[in-house]
This record gives sequence, structure tokens and C-alpha cells, in this order.
Amino acid sequence: MSNCTHRMVRTGYEPTSTAYNQCNVEVRKWMTPTDSLQKIGQLKLGESGFAVSCNEQRALDILRNEACSINANIIN
Repeated sequence: MSNCTHRMVRTGYEPTSTAYNQCNVEVRKWMTPTDSLQKIGQLKLGESGFAVSCNEQRALDILRNEACSINANIIN
């Protein structure tokens, strides 16, 4: 067994920076899109199948880092 390793599938974007800085990204579940918002990408997280110690906080950290890398301000 290994540490927590998520499988990531990016759609519509590539990170513009590998130097992740914590930014102020809001996480909202089931948010209804509006005309004032623009979807700039999608990230699906999954388990690699051989991981242990994965938890929701680690997944949220990955989502926030990815959002910061492309200057997003909301994770839905």
C-alpha cells in the first residue's frame, strides 16, 4: 500500500503554474451557473486503486491548488 494518491483527469485546461499558492477559492456544492460565471475547466478526482489514507481534506486541497493554478475563484 502507498500514501494517498489521487488519479486526476483534467478537461479544458492545463495548470498555468506549478507553484501553487493558496488563494481564496470558494467551494460550493450544486451551484447553479449564471451568466456572470464562466467555466474554465473541469477536474475529476478518483482513487488510484492502491492508495490508503485518502480523505476529503486532501481532495479539497488538490482542488484548491488546481483552481489557484488557473486563477479560478469558485470550485463547484
